[in-house]
Amino acid sequence: MTSQDGDFPLFAWIEKTQKWLRYETANTDNCDRYALCGANGFCNIIQSSPVCGCLNGFVPKSPADWDMTDWSNGCVRKTPLNCSGDGFRKLAGVKMPETKSTWFSNTMNLRVCKNKCLEKCNCTAYSNLDIRNGGSGCMLWFGDLIDIRVLSENKQEIYIRMAGSELDNGDGAKINKKSKAKKRIIISTVLSAGILLLGLAFVLSVWMKRQQKNRQIADSLERSANHMHKEDLELPMFDLGTLACATNNFSVENKLGEGGFGSVYKVLLYKESGIY
Repeated sequence: MTSQDGDFPLFAWIEKTQKWLRYETANTDNCDRYALCGANGFCNIIQSSPVCGCLNGFVPKSPADWDMTDWSNGCVRKTPLNCSGDGFRKLAGVKMPETKSTWFSNTMNLRVCKNKCLEKCNCTAYSNLDIRNGGSGCMLWFGDLIDIRVLSENKQEIYIRMAGSELDNGDGAKINKKSKAKKRIIISTVLSAGILLLGLAFVLSVWMKRQQKNRQIADSLERSANHMHKEDLELPMFDLGTLACATNNFSVENKLGEGGFGSVYKVLLYKESGIY
């Protein structure tokens, strides 16, 4: 049925509320209706049918109602945020969400704005406050993102916070890659240090064994030298009978001469005398 203003509205009966829901109008922009697609949903009359969809990384909170074109419950995250490992997904060409629960600064650049959002676990998105001249300022959103619609001519970009596992590129991937790279560096450093310590321990062990062997050889040579020196210094001792036998009973024929300590005799080497 055509309304008085010439619109041709389409309605769907919502059993839960027992009311008719106007979900599309032929001659008007349905996305102008506030929060048509609920929290974390977006409205798109350019290419979508139905007009509502969930942001990337979100799913309908109530799939049954969503299929019945009741989008009022909006969308929820596939993966909850964990505050410490989150990243951001860029969304461009849309009207910014409502600013009821926002915070802004005129002086922050986008990099500082991003870090400010990461500091707040309930911060769900950030963007430049002013897109002119390359962008300036900072705006942060807290809680659900409401009343987003696609506007192809809009050049403003918004960065929506996502769990790191939901991001296959962009900031989340960078965070995961940095974390993995850091772990690889730590593991490589620990392994290298371990191998180096084992190598040093092996070299030290070999050196100590060689030193011990050298000391043993030196001690053995020193004992042998001392023993030989001692044997060289010791003079043989013979009893009187042996000497008498060797000198033919101190015969004058064997006498070589005399000195201050007595006579010197030639000793005859005979087995019988015990002198060789």
